Amino acid sequence: MSEDFASLLAQYEERGAGARPKVGDRVQATVVAIGEHAVFVDVGAGVDGVVLREDLLDAQGELAVAEGDVLDLYVVAAGESELRLARSVSGVAGLGLLEEAFAAGLPVEGRVSAVVKGGVEVQVAGRRAFCPASQIGDRSVEDLSTLVGQTFRFVITTLGERGRNIVLSRRKLLEEERRQSQETFFARVREGDVLEGTVTRLASFGAFVEVAPGLEGLVHVSELSWSRGVQPEDILAVGERVRVKFLGRSPDAKSGGERISLSLKQAGEDPWQRVAQEAREGEISAGTVTRLADFGAFVELWPGVEGLIHVSEMGRRVRRPDEVVRPGDAVRVRILAVDLEARRLSLALAESPAGARETEDRADDWRRYASASQGLGSLGQALAKAMHQKKRKE
Repeated sequence: MSEDFASLLAQYEERGAGARPKVGDRVQATVVAIGEHAVFVDVGAGVDGVVLREDLLDAQGELAVAEGDVLDLYVVAAGESELRLARSVSGVAGLGLLEEAFAAGLPVEGRVSAVVKGGVEVQVAGRRAFCPASQIGDRSVEDLSTLVGQTFRFVITTLGERGRNIVLSRRKLLEEERRQSQETFFARVREGDVLEGTVTRLASFGAFVEVAPGLEGLVHVSELSWSRGVQPEDILAVGERVRVKFLGRSPDAKSGGERISLSLKQAGEDPWQRVAQEAREGEISAGTVTRLADFGAFVELWPGVEGLIHVSEMGRRVRRPDEVVRPGDAVRVRILAVDLEARRLSLALAESPAGARETEDRADDWRRYASASQGLGSLGQALAKAMHQKKRKE
């Protein structure tokens, strides 16, 4: 949009320039004192300016101004020695502004005042308006009560009955802002760029990150971490600032816009760089079993770096990996081979539990053999003794 509601309001201010402010005029005022029920401001017109304290509260009900702040306000009542000011205009002047904004398609500012059937009630320019639930955002809002007290920008979709029937949409404005934000974003960002963004929401399949005003991208769960099995809630929180790598864009059939793909793990150091520096064939290293397959067990040696212990490296009598290890087991392994290009590590158990059992089995076999041999030795001695006695008799 080439114009905005602020420029329209500026025209109203210019109409009263050079004269004492009148009802409907927009003025700049400096906060000079804060009272229990009102805030006093200087408008530079030789009269006192007063603003109701409740009109300057934020969404949390806290006073959002301090002495010395300069505010944009509107004259809602004018006396001989005092001007009553507010954040928004009202009365005939307010309706005139709304009619011009509606005709030009310009956004207006409104505060959500209540939840009503089918949507929310919004106070805009001193008048009550209605915003359907489907138009309050660019995605579904589960609990509309969370919006009460918050101020947003809307476009007027219906204005009739002399201001008694006003319907608003925030969704149309957000969609237009997102389209413009996309154009700006794609004009300056290239694939592979690392950006800063804010986590806006988490899902089972990944995390959404706002990388430009009103513009979100998705970090798929596979791009969260180099380690396997990491879920979004394990490492991220809504509102957290993060660095992400822009992987690319693709058409989004649902919204008609562009889908932005991001990576959290690729924005940081590649863990295989550590492998190149620290992994040496023949060395013993500690790791954790992450998962089992028919052909072996995978062990994480460093965050995001796994190696494979083939079942043949688990012991002579081992046929299945689960005979020896389980996911979560801490093990010591010997690095057999390092393939940096293929990102593969071949491992063997340094101290195989299966091998220990083989040793014990061999020990048991030896004890049985020794026992049997001892039995044969006693029989041989008995026979030799009998033969010796026979010879003596002869």
